Amino acid sequence: MALGLALLAFVRVGTWGDPVVLWGNEVERDPSRAPALIHLAGALAERGQHEQALEANSRAAAIAEAAGQGRLEAIARTNIAGLVSIHFDRADRALTELERAVAADPGYADAYVAAGVIHAGDRRWSAAEQAFRRGLTHGPWNTAAATGLAGALAARGSIDEALEILAQARRRAAGSPEILASVERKIDLVEALRQ
Repeated sequence: MALGLALLAFVRVGTWGDPVVLWGNEVERDPSRAPALIHLAGALAERGQHEQALEANSRAAAIAEAAGQGRLEAIARTNIAGLVSIHFDRADRALTELERAVAADPGYADAYVAAGVIHAGDRRWSAAEQAFRRGLTHGPWNTAAATGLAGALAARGSIDEALEILAQARRRAAGSPEILASVERKIDLVEALRQ
């Protein structure tokens, strides 16, 4: 009996140690759980299984949409946008997914930030600035929105405004040494543009 319990515990620990197995089991138990699908997608993406991650996020988005769960739908659609933009080189589809994410939950700052990143990558600075500003409006503590906005402003030549945005981000990041260091690096980069 003790050996059987030990074996069961060993198998369970192995299951808990592998996020794909853990979240895959949760999805198998209840395929209609959008959060489990989102976590499974993240684990699959970390393994480099991007098509399977895209499928899991797409299922999560459809389930959340049907259930009227705007925030979960927005999260899944933002994840889809990241996957299709980075791994499938489809910025057009990514932006469409982000528009759907914002429609599902207009307050989800990360969707705006992701759109800003895509626009900045294509050097569409005005569109990037607008997206980052919306991200910062909905997530005033969102460092990615602040640093993205500062980058877009600096690219357009608005160095002083970029530095003001970064000064605000520095104040908000005071309690987090890692984030503070990242903001300080951005400040150094923008100040270098002034010369």
